[in-house]
Amino acid sequence: PVSDLTLAQLRRVEPGLLTLEDAAEIVGDRARLILDVKTRAAAGPLSDWFARKTGGAEAVVCSGRLDVLRYLARATPEAALWQTFPHIGDRSYERVLRVLSGVAAHRGVHALQLVGDLWDVLGRVRANPRHATTQVIGLPWRRRLPALLARGRDDFAARGVALHHALVTEELCSVAHELDMTVVAWTVNSPAVARRAA
Repeated sequence: PVSDLTLAQLRRVEPGLLTLEDAAEIVGDRARLILDVKTRAAAGPLSDWFARKTGGAEAVVCSGRLDVLRYLARATPEAALWQTFPHIGDRSYERVLRVLSGVAAHRGVHALQLVGDLWDVLGRVRANPRHATTQVIGLPWRRRLPALLARGRDDFAARGVALHHALVTEELCSVAHELDMTVVAWTVNSPAVARRAA
């Protein structure tokens, strides 16, 4: 496995391979580094990097994993933490289960609103199937996200949120502004998506 190799061995195969220190030095203070943490195993080394960091690039850690964010809040309180939404799993079956459980969590009036939203999205499937798919995936979270922002701030001192562009709403941005939190939309690959997310 790659984890058994030293940096020197890896660089023999890939000479341009950068460490986090290398990337931070190259970027300097020209841009913010956004470090997207996918596994709990990466949290310890990242905490160590923050302890060694003495300036240079501003760095933000985003993750959909609450265990990572809570660990870093304790181990590295100076790190800016952003929660990623939705964290829908790493494998396709996890994604399906998370979306279904998110839908099932809606009851009463919220369930009726969700059904209305779903009907609206399904009406647009023919015109833009990819966009409709991302809208369906986001339905269980879109109405709940504004309330979750304060929870993240209280739980692990979240300073921002990173979320799929289909989840950006005026209400979410308004709540984030009130909480002094940054909102970052991913992945915006077209002018049309950029206009909608703005």
